[in-house]
Amino acid sequence: MVSQVRRSASSIPANIAEGFGRRSTKDFLRHLDIACGSLEETRYLLLPGSDLGLLKPESNSELQRACNEVGRLLGGLMHALRRRLNWGFAAHGTLVAGNWPLKMSEGGK
Repeated sequence: MVSQVRRSASSIPANIAEGFGRRSTKDFLRHLDIACGSLEETRYLLLPGSDLGLLKPESNSELQRACNEVGRLLGGLMHALRRRLNWGFAAHGTLVAGNWPLKMSEGGK
């Protein structure tokens, strides 16, 4: 069970990094969705660990709080990226303006 928790928990940042490296907002969102699935798997695996006495109640509470925070951050990032897609933004900070991309640092909002 410990190895399952380690595997699912380490999959969360790995999927975030892989999605970011794809340089496509849609691919990034897809990998963030996979990271959310790994987060939920991790959260689920903590329950039997606690029930079986493998995890102290205070440790379980701390880990559940951390899972909640990671879920909140992932959800916020996904929401922002979906809004960006709906507003005509291309991959990672580029606003499509006419036929040319406008970098965010060049006056895009």
